[in-house]
Amino acid sequence: MPDPTSDDLVVVGRIRRSHGLHGIVVVEPMTSSPGEVYSVGRSLLAGSVKGDAVVPHRRLRIELAEPFQGGFRVQFSEIVGRDEADRWRDRYLLLPREELPEPEAGEVYLHDLVGMQVELEGGEVLGTVQAYYELPHDIMIEVPRGGGTVLIPYRFATEVDVPTRRIVVDLPDGLLGDA
Repeated sequence: MPDPTSDDLVVVGRIRRSHGLHGIVVVEPMTSSPGEVYSVGRSLLAGSVKGDAVVPHRRLRIELAEPFQGGFRVQFSEIVGRDEADRWRDRYLLLPREELPEPEAGEVYLHDLVGMQVELEGGEVLGTVQAYYELPHDIMIEVPRGGGTVLIPYRFATEVDVPTRRIVVDLPDGLLGDA
């Protein structure tokens, strides 16, 4: 199987720290299906601390995965011992997009938001989603506008159409700073 390109890869977690002496790591899942993604036998791709895939691709096979303090304790067959596990701290884990489970009806993967066109309910195009940020109070989508960018709370999205790559928003007066 050929290695996927970086455009085909999605971040599904981040290694936070080592746990114990035998190479087990604590992983913060970054997927809506952590039980499916972090299952024994699955291979994930190693990423850097910036979220880029390691090239050439390095696959990590899961030997143990169990829920632990809001995340997972994971043993990868390629990580042996605490010293090796410590070297993996803060590195991301990726999965080819086609291996992700399909989102439920009415749901969307956050990574699918990037590149979508954002428009007001009246049809005015605001721009294209450049990035998203997961904050404690909401998800914010960043849209370039007027020589800068505007952060729009995702809760104002009234329609998200993945096939047409379009997000419709209903914004309160003044959010865009327009007079």
